[in-house]
Amino acid sequence: MWRVSVRKSVCVLTIAILTFSVLPMISSGEYDWGEEFLLSFEDVKYFDLAMNDDGKGIVVWSIYDDPVSFIYSMRYNADTGWDESPTDVYANAFTVNELKVAIDDEGNAIALWREWGAINRVCASYYEYGNVWGPFESIRPDPSPPASSLGIEMDDGGNAIAVWMQSEDGYESVFANRYLDGVGWGTPTLLENQPGEASLLNMAMDADGDALVVWRQYNVTDYNVRYNTYNVTDGWGISDTFPDTLGFLTNVELAGDDDGNAMAIWRYYNTTNYDLFYRSYTAGVGWQSIGLVEDSPDSPYYPEIAMGGNGRAIAVWQQQDGSFQHVFACRFIPGSGWSAPERIESNRGDANLPQIAMDSSGNAIAVWAQYYGEQKNLWGNRYEVGTGWRTALLLEDNHLGNAMESLVEMDDDLNAIVIWRQYYEWESDIWALTPDFKPPVININSPSNGSTVETPVITVSGTTEPGASLIINGINVAVGSSGAFSFELGLSEGNNTISATATDGAGNRATVQVMVSYADPVAGLQDELLNLRNELNETMSELNSTQDQLNSAESELDKIDFWRMLSIGGMIAAIVALIAALIAMLMAFRQRRESGRLESTKGRKPPKGAAPHAMPQAPEAPA
Repeated sequence: MWRVSVRKSVCVLTIAILTFSVLPMISSGEYDWGEEFLLSFEDVKYFDLAMNDDGKGIVVWSIYDDPVSFIYSMRYNADTGWDESPTDVYANAFTVNELKVAIDDEGNAIALWREWGAINRVCASYYEYGNVWGPFESIRPDPSPPASSLGIEMDDGGNAIAVWMQSEDGYESVFANRYLDGVGWGTPTLLENQPGEASLLNMAMDADGDALVVWRQYNVTDYNVRYNTYNVTDGWGISDTFPDTLGFLTNVELAGDDDGNAMAIWRYYNTTNYDLFYRSYTAGVGWQSIGLVEDSPDSPYYPEIAMGGNGRAIAVWQQQDGSFQHVFACRFIPGSGWSAPERIESNRGDANLPQIAMDSSGNAIAVWAQYYGEQKNLWGNRYEVGTGWRTALLLEDNHLGNAMESLVEMDDDLNAIVIWRQYYEWESDIWALTPDFKPPVININSPSNGSTVETPVITVSGTTEPGASLIINGINVAVGSSGAFSFELGLSEGNNTISATATDGAGNRATVQVMVSYADPVAGLQDELLNLRNELNETMSELNSTQDQLNSAESELDKIDFWRMLSIGGMIAAIVALIAALIAMLMAFRQRRESGRLESTKGRKPPKGAAPHAMPQAPEAPA
């Protein structure tokens, strides 16, 4: 999400740690916020809060012990909790009038403050995670006119931009300076040169270091919303004005996400009451059209805006509803616009100064101060994606004094920090809450979801939060000191749902389910034998059919062979007859030939010297 700088001046500090976790079928009832306890009795003047997406947070605060001002810090880590004691940031004989802090993804931080005294300085100090705060330095030339409306943000790479207002050519104007990781601070840049006072300054920065700055600009007779943009490649642009915003307006607020989308809101007077307007900024595209968040007859007061991933946002404000001021909220979804305003508490007492934080998934936390009897206490509510707003709850009931302004931050793992001030007589003390809002995690290691088993009793095993109570399919199951559990569970034939519900000491609950199928092996064998028998019968039937086909084919072949034999015999007989006829014809021809020869020799005389024709004589037989 965009890192957002807001204007706050707070006198006392109280800290609450809110840890959430999204799991299937989570239910935490009314969420036990825990008991408040006194963290410090020093009279805190100013404080600020920052948190990164990795669960690291840091709080800075200032106290004044005449004639010296002190600045302290306290780190928070979602895995280990708070530091054991505060860390010194700064001490000097100047009055600290405003204090801001920013943090990067590694947990490094920069504190920014302004001093009032012989020299009006805007100072900064760098903190390297796990180390100590470095020496402070002034980030603008000394001497300079008094500064106001500080803001600072850091990107994922440890670079930062600080903004503030100071007099230039007789008017309050907007300035900025950039901190480059490993190099240091640059030279202040004037972001606008309009002939009128600038005020209500806000800044947002995305993960890459691009930034947006918005403020209210006075133009001789009326106000409008003005802005400037910073790009890490091109630097600062030229300031410009939102169209159609000329008039009396207040409460200019800004929020953004890590991808560079942003949302600005402001109150605009319509001659009878205030309406709440907005203008969204789409990364890579620019500013969109101006529209209404709400326009009811009752004016909204002290609006705040938070932004999650994909351009989603939630706005909160206080508004008269009946006899009291109450807290309202509505959600923005790109492409759908704003939802209808929804009242998120139902107390009988005025609510004041709501604050809102949102994660990249769209979950959110809202806190505010509200009269509860004779004094103001801190109240809170949370928005869960898919569920909506829960029931507003009293976060503290310290009857020694009023709870007042608050701040809230949260990361993408639903860890959160809430800080607020609480008065005791004429001073303000530091109080803390450490509620547990994180439902226990349940891991069912065996059986695996969707598996099939052949035994009627199985072992269900896994882990959950140590000390949590566990119920599996209505039966209490013991959880070991390490969080491990093992349980024998009987199954019914067919599909079975195994449902495990764990409840921790704070009353947070989580439920997970796995499906397992039990197949009885005896019934399975009987079914298998029946299937084999049916298959065998089908095979025999197919074999009989095949045999019939073979028999039919054989009969056809026999017929074909008979006629074939008949045909061959006929051919042979014909050939024999033909040959016999040919022989007979040849014999007849020879006989005719011999007869003709004899006829031709009758009556002819033999030639001279030739012996008379006589029949040949047979040779004599030997003696």
